[in-house]
Amino acid sequence: MMSRVFGMRERDGVAETLLFFASKRSEKGKGYFRIDWHSLNLETAEISEALSTMPPKARSGASAVALGNRVYLLGGQCERMDPTCPDGKINGKYFHSHGYVFCFDCEHPDRGWEEAPSMLHPRLRPVAVAAKGKIYAFEGSGFGHFAEVFDVSGTDWEPLSIPPGVDTATTRVSSPVLFDPPRSRILVHFRSLTGPNPLYAYHVDGGSWECLDETFGAWSEATALVDGVLYCLTNPDEETAACLLSDRRCCLEAYDVVEKEWLPVEWLSKFSVLVPHRCGLYHLGKGHFCFAWYASANGVFRYRKINVCKNSGEIHVTGVSESIHTVPFAHAWVEFLALNEATTV
Repeated sequence: MMSRVFGMRERDGVAETLLFFASKRSEKGKGYFRIDWHSLNLETAEISEALSTMPPKARSGASAVALGNRVYLLGGQCERMDPTCPDGKINGKYFHSHGYVFCFDCEHPDRGWEEAPSMLHPRLRPVAVAAKGKIYAFEGSGFGHFAEVFDVSGTDWEPLSIPPGVDTATTRVSSPVLFDPPRSRILVHFRSLTGPNPLYAYHVDGGSWECLDETFGAWSEATALVDGVLYCLTNPDEETAACLLSDRRCCLEAYDVVEKEWLPVEWLSKFSVLVPHRCGLYHLGKGHFCFAWYASANGVFRYRKINVCKNSGEIHVTGVSESIHTVPFAHAWVEFLALNEATTV
């Protein structure tokens, strides 16, 4: 159903498109943004026309999750002196966040985007994930408000407990948080200002926390979980903030979340691949992955595809091509929707 509405395509179990939403400033002036959904075809390097447009009340700086045949947009912010603020806060001197939530039901596309129950706290770019009929929203700009959860069959958001031993005054939740379906748990990485960066698991069914690794180490936005293995882009160059994948050095690391151990990673292609540290890593299916990012200064999308396989306890990585795919797209702000096993494509 989502494939029909949002133009998602796959072939032989491998996704050929990425879904994203983008905001573009209107000619009307300050505060006037139009937020549209598009799909990026990874085979043809083409971007669709607008597939759906958010209602004016939706704010830029939101996050999106997909659950079943529904897509949810969470939070966002208004600019200073924003005349379009849905709460009428047009005289403020500062940016301010909102807790609004919108839902698109792909089984009933004629309804369009409908407003869902708002979060308990305003959040700018909350770190969000969907799991087993619930949506979890962590931090964002909700300082002092760790996380909250919403059962989509109900009407209210509820606070989520803080892991024992975690000091939210000195730690922050890293993006992304990831759902681990076979073990019914959500993996949450914390970056600390004072000590090691631990990896925790929140058990969805029991509502309890477990520390998987007290000294897990670095994390990045380019992190994905597939078949019990975390793939994470780390160790960027200090000057360029770029990560190299080559036979001399492979910045893609792998961690077995079941055995709680790091796995050796080997780059097998004859050519090397260079990607920015602040990009997204998306699993397309059957060992196919895609690094994708939006270069706002240049007004272009860029992406590279790789293949990954696990062989006798080792991770083997190969590049699909030597070149970077570049697609022009002039918008103010772009966010991908990372589809996972909780999503019906």
